[in-house]
Amino acid sequence: YVARVSVGDNNMVPGKLIEGSQTAEAVLFGVRTSTAYEILAHSDPKRKIKWVKTSGSKVPKGAVLVGQSGKYQRYAGRLHHRSGSILLG
Repeated sequence: YVARVSVGDNNMVPGKLIEGSQTAEAVLFGVRTSTAYEILAHSDPKRKIKWVKTSGSKVPKGAVLVGQSGKYQRYAGRLHHRSGSILLG
């Protein structure tokens, strides 16, 4: 699941929650874990959410804003790692 955790003064950082776990993980200058987190959910089941390929600093139209860290906005994203893992954040 896409989650977000608080990492200080109004800083919300996107991360992940694995089903069955009680701890969400986010990365900001190292891995952060928290038992207090929020889960991304949409209130309109008819609204479709899909993954859109992008690169660099390009933010696609309709990207889901999930947090802020200082002056930087954080969006939900995923990365296909060479190990075969899919990383969320």
